[in-house]
Amino acid sequence: MVEVRGSDGVRRGKGRPSARSLLSIFGLINVGRLAYQAEGVDGLHPADAAFNLPDEMYSHGVREWVAEHVARESYDAVVHDIAKQIGTRVHKRQVEQLAIRSAMDFEAFYATRTVKAEKTSALMVLTFDGAGLIMLHEALRPETQKAAEKAAQEPDSPKTARHGRRNRKRMAEVAAVYTIAPFARSVMDVVRDLRPLRDVEGLTPRPRPTPDGRVLVAGHRGSNLFPPGDSAVARFNANGSPDTTFGAGGRVVVDVRSTYDGMEAMVLQSDGKIVLAGASARPTTLGDVSAIRLGADGSLDPSFGVAGKAVHAIGTAVSSGANAVWLDSAGRMV
Repeated sequence: MVEVRGSDGVRRGKGRPSARSLLSIFGLINVGRLAYQAEGVDGLHPADAAFNLPDEMYSHGVREWVAEHVARESYDAVVHDIAKQIGTRVHKRQVEQLAIRSAMDFEAFYATRTVKAEKTSALMVLTFDGAGLIMLHEALRPETQKAAEKAAQEPDSPKTARHGRRNRKRMAEVAAVYTIAPFARSVMDVVRDLRPLRDVEGLTPRPRPTPDGRVLVAGHRGSNLFPPGDSAVARFNANGSPDTTFGAGGRVVVDVRSTYDGMEAMVLQSDGKIVLAGASARPTTLGDVSAIRLGADGSLDPSFGVAGKAVHAIGTAVSSGANAVWLDSAGRMV
């Protein structure tokens, strides 16, 4: 007989045949192996480790099968399906316990991951919502169908008029994850949100940052460089369709000068406003630095420059333009 020592250092010199039950995806089987024992200590079963058997009676295959199915269907449905799969019934409580144990390793797994913090001030937002949706009768589970038929015989009441009959709905859940620039509310922002003051002149709400996922592009609209030409900005949804909440059908065209305008740089402020920089030509074809600031909806910001547009000449005998723009710590454009 081979020598078996446990982690406690005690030699188990006595071996006797033993067996254990294992519920696998092929059904219930008995696994025969030797138990190595010694007085005053627990017995050891080296074959369990050699066969990679779990501590419980459910095999790794059954545990994996349950974990995959409880993620997309009810516990009752899993109990029914697993009985068809392996020919042996696993009770609902055991299915629930298997599902809980299958999720126990997640925290340990993520603790081993090295996560580098992103260099951004944007906030990650997780939003979840759920609602009960009325199902077709044939789509309900058999037990729920019977309950729905019984509820249909009940007299009408104000509650059924608002919420519908019982046992006819299934819960639908929607989740979304996105990032958005922080929005620090001031006292006046709180005052603006008070319902009695919403219509008071001068208390219009500040535009808030828009969630990431939409795409902004800027450049030039025109067939020739000189002249004519206008600055153009477009915003698209995450799926590539025009964002119709921006400008006219997702597009904004700005005529800074009647000659040539073009934007080559863009930055998004924390309040959702869009700053663009580029060049605008003089009648002599020489260009000057130009900038535009738009609101989150694409309208020109009247508080910037002259009606949302600004032009700056670096020199009278040279042509100049901007191909980069960013905001300093004070929010000024550079």
